Amino acid sequence: MGEKNVFLNISGTQVDSGASSNVELFTDGHIIPWGLGWKLSYQETDISGMEGSITVIHALRDKVSMHRKGEFGARMEFRQGFPFVGSYQTPYGELRLRLYPSVVRCDLDTEGHGEIELKYQLEIGEENIGVNHLQIKVMQDRKTVQ
Repeated sequence: MGEKNVFLNISGTQVDSGASSNVELFTDGHIIPWGLGWKLSYQETDISGMEGSITVIHALRDKVSMHRKGEFGARMEFRQGFPFVGSYQTPYGELRLRLYPSVVRCDLDTEGHGEIELKYQLEIGEENIGVNHLQIKVMQDRKTVQ
């Protein structure tokens, strides 16, 4: 199977000091088999605050890596129980980030449809940003949105 078009429902929740904020994005993307997993890509929109950036996700059953190219660049790796240290690029300079993943789940079927779920504690610089919960639903088309 080669690259195919998919529809994505990306929802994120960030909890910090008891307060939570939610963002939900519906967008088109592309998926292609990649080794024993999948390579998923999509263009960020103004809803995410990173319009023009491209996000590429490599997803295996127990490991997910995310690379964002553009003005707000980042590379992150998620493996449950394994901290990750990386950097976050902004127009104002580079910031160090740390991830502490507690949930890393990739449940995509043989067609590349299904869900990726990540839950992790995030630190940027020396500041604890909070706990993030990200769900990416990969669907065949817009009609499958629930």
